[in-house]
Amino acid sequence: MLAWGAELPSVAGASFRLDKVLALGPGLHIYLRLLPHGSPIHMKIAQPSGATLDDRHIEINGAKYVQWAGRKIPKLGGQPALVLSFTE
Repeated sequence: MLAWGAELPSVAGASFRLDKVLALGPGLHIYLRLLPHGSPIHMKIAQPSGATLDDRHIEINGAKYVQWAGRKIPKLGGQPALVLSFTE
């Protein structure tokens, strides 16, 4: 799971389950549950643009900002705002 080309804080090697996705106004809200028994963690992608997805991958090319667990992720130019890969 990458935001602006970097691993999100405290998730290296962790596994998550997609808990909920909401689109509210110009924001995309994703809730991921740390496996096996964690609480959902909120990710906000403000004003997402240029999204591509398939059954195993989501990529959002641009955003005003990405927030993970209440903290904004530093923006790096030339990197997608968000890359999520899924397994079964």
